[in-house]
Amino acid sequence: MAGQPLTTRTDDLKDAHRQWLRRIQGDLGLSLSAIAKGAGVSSSTLSRFMNDANHPHALSATTISRIIDAYGVDGPPMSAGALNVTGYRQAVWNVVHALHEAGALQSGDARMTADAVVDLADWLTDEDHSSAEENAAIISFQAERLKRNA
Repeated sequence: MAGQPLTTRTDDLKDAHRQWLRRIQGDLGLSLSAIAKGAGVSSSTLSRFMNDANHPHALSATTISRIIDAYGVDGPPMSAGALNVTGYRQAVWNVVHALHEAGALQSGDARMTADAVVDLADWLTDEDHSSAEENAAIISFQAERLKRNA
């Protein structure tokens, strides 16, 4: 996938997740421990992440989903715009389902298949790409490309 180096994207994502948690703390008036307890996640998961500038990774999708579910907040920004994790998970599900229905998941190149799923999920969650016909055409194109490379 093109774009920024992985380390830069990861650092940006971690920064976005930290800002998201700070916003939740401020909006709800809760400590990290209280957020963790209410979401059913370990308080050390959140405190280590927030207090260690060199923490090796961003928050997991599971941790984010639990916080979203517990407090009814929007998900953190995942890219240029804010993206709801639940919406992104649904987009991934839709892509995998459509590719499976088209018989396109048997590609011998797992990396190519994974890249196609991520690219299509990104496409589906972009607000500029809301036409069902356009989305179906893009998924169909990727499915055919994957089948040709099987």
